[in-house]
Amino acid sequence: WFFALWLAVCLLMALQACGGGNWAGVGSGGTGLAEGSISGFGSVIVDGVEYDDSAVSATQADATGSLSLVALKLGQRVRVTQSKDGVADTIEILPQLRGPVTSASVDGVYLQVMGQWVRVVSVSSTSGTATVVENYDGVGSIAKDDSVEVHGVWTQEAAKGGQVLVASRIEKVSDAYELLLSGQVTAVSQGKFTLNDSGVVIEPESSGPMPVGSQVTAWLSQWDSAAQTQRASRTKDAAPVPAGTQLLRLDVMAAASDVSGGQLRAQGRPIAIPVNLQSQFPTN
Repeated sequence: WFFALWLAVCLLMALQACGGGNWAGVGSGGTGLAEGSISGFGSVIVDGVEYDDSAVSATQADATGSLSLVALKLGQRVRVTQSKDGVADTIEILPQLRGPVTSASVDGVYLQVMGQWVRVVSVSSTSGTATVVENYDGVGSIAKDDSVEVHGVWTQEAAKGGQVLVASRIEKVSDAYELLLSGQVTAVSQGKFTLNDSGVVIEPESSGPMPVGSQVTAWLSQWDSAAQTQRASRTKDAAPVPAGTQLLRLDVMAAASDVSGGQLRAQGRPIAIPVNLQSQFPTN
């Protein structure tokens, strides 16, 4: 069982330096960064927190690093920056996977996109909000080789032996799209890296691989199969990095097994967990 864990983390140089001392509520998000899934509109609501987006337009990066204007949709993962509490300065849309379905769902819960496990939440509850499935009748109608874009949050699942993307949105896309794959670097060898313990190996075209544990987004030149090394035209450290004394509000999925030595790794960033909060984690 999993639950949404909201953490307001004080950063000076890096999250590792926080210890357990500075933990506080931040009202509607504090100044700095907030990353999570769109749960509603009015302005824009990210995991239940409302941000005034009247002065900004949402953007999304492509394989060249250029930003284009795109529409906000329910279930998209976004990163909001703000210099005033509750007022968005920028909104960046952060899809986690975009490409072919390599294994259709047989149980209505799990499927694979480019060799990465995706978990669908069928009913909203205290453990998560139901996945938005667009341009389909439901997860059962998503077929192998369909092209989809998936938003969500990465979490460790022992049942799948690695990282699983808990989907907040799955949308069928047209043939004209850029391949995108994200997740945690779990192995590095000879200038290449493996994502999410999935066996999918990526070779960056112009830069070296990021260290094990990094959260990365890679734009692929093409997709062959999970058994082939994938060439990435661009890679980017995808972890949220606040500056100075900014606060980070981060929506993650966590269980007791994710906490090791008082530390939780969430979306590519290690976060110190106070002892009193560790005791609130579910045992399974």
